[in-house]
Amino acid sequence: MINTIRSSSFGFPTTFKTNGKREHFTIPSSLTKQFSDWQTSALPIFTHFRSHLYSIIEHFPMPDSITVQADKIRYIISEIPLKGLSKYITIQLDNITVSKLSHSDDPLFNTILLCLLNSNTSKALTLPPRTNRFFQFSPHAFRTTAVRKLRLPLKHISSYKTCSCGKDLDPFGDHFYSCLKFSKTKAHNKIRDCIQGILQELCPIIKHVNNKHDIIREQNNLLPSNPSRHPGDVVINLNHTANTTASKVLIDVRLASPIKSAPQQPQMCSNIMTQEVFRHLSAYEINKLRGPHRTPSNNAHGTEVIAECLALNYQLTPFVVDPFGLLGPTATDFLLGPDTPASQFKININRFNDSPTKQAIKALYDDNQISDIFRKADTSWSHNKQNNIWFTDSYKATIPSVWARYILSCKISKALAAHINASFSVLRRHHHQSPASSNLNFQRYCLDSP
Repeated sequence: MINTIRSSSFGFPTTFKTNGKREHFTIPSSLTKQFSDWQTSALPIFTHFRSHLYSIIEHFPMPDSITVQADKIRYIISEIPLKGLSKYITIQLDNITVSKLSHSDDPLFNTILLCLLNSNTSKALTLPPRTNRFFQFSPHAFRTTAVRKLRLPLKHISSYKTCSCGKDLDPFGDHFYSCLKFSKTKAHNKIRDCIQGILQELCPIIKHVNNKHDIIREQNNLLPSNPSRHPGDVVINLNHTANTTASKVLIDVRLASPIKSAPQQPQMCSNIMTQEVFRHLSAYEINKLRGPHRTPSNNAHGTEVIAECLALNYQLTPFVVDPFGLLGPTATDFLLGPDTPASQFKININRFNDSPTKQAIKALYDDNQISDIFRKADTSWSHNKQNNIWFTDSYKATIPSVWARYILSCKISKALAAHINASFSVLRRHHHQSPASSNLNFQRYCLDSP
């Protein structure tokens, strides 16, 4: 509306996008007078516009020298830059709303509020188009993801008070991510395959690899001393054009457990990267950079494996994912760039001895590390695209990073939900051994489970 009023008042054409191209449109002379008189017009469209404008005028970015209401309106209609204005005002209004809601004396409410604001699962539940099979959820997975996001008890789990390990079982399903009785291998593999698929689409765009086949899952022959060992779940075999000293990028996936809290309260939701969340997730990264434990089948110690990877100029990238979908600090920098909320925190390398682990941690903050994959893909694709309006067949993904965020959010959410449901099946078999009781509980599970 502001752009149209400007066009009517000053006589220049307005612009809009059609099929990705900018088109110019001149306001007809029959409407010019009506738009010019927007401040006094009784037409409903201008009445509503004035009402909304006056109610949010204090949230517009305004020079300090402008304090009078009339001068503010003149500045908004005549001079204020329109690019990004709508997003700026929306953020301002959202911040005010969150600030009002967070002034609650109930700590449980504040915990749930953080979960509601968790954008990691919100993208998977609300944004992607369901016509694309990669963005489709089963009813069980969608319901489990939504209930966990709202931090509500899962009904079919609430009927059990203890886990098969003997510890108390919370009704929110958080215990399933920390208990060793429930294997996280399937969830790990689904997240690993998701990362590989995203990188196979984006890395050829930014010319880090020759083609998608250079990104290999569980690649062999990486370590001359032990060719059968897989130090990386996903390996990026870089070409000579990649602006880095590394020859390969080794991505090692780890699914973290929740931050501990009271047994019957929802676990802390990692909506934002705080010092506590960073310390919790970086502990898993450090554990990965210590390397695997020595086993009878493989006599290579973890520090020996890490030292050999560093000697071969491999970039070690621990990719940690927590039960709420938040990525670890290194994974965030690798995909989203160095300017992220996690960037304000650093691992203190002085507490480590001069060892391969210390060198590997120090290398995480090297400027030559491969990082910021999403932004680089957006820049390269926008510069080289011809008539392609959408990236892939998703009608909502205009740039590669939008598609990648949708895929990452959906795949992680579905992997986490599948782990909940698979763990419950194991728990049910443990508690109900007889055929009659198993059949009865299976009927209850079918009725109440997400």
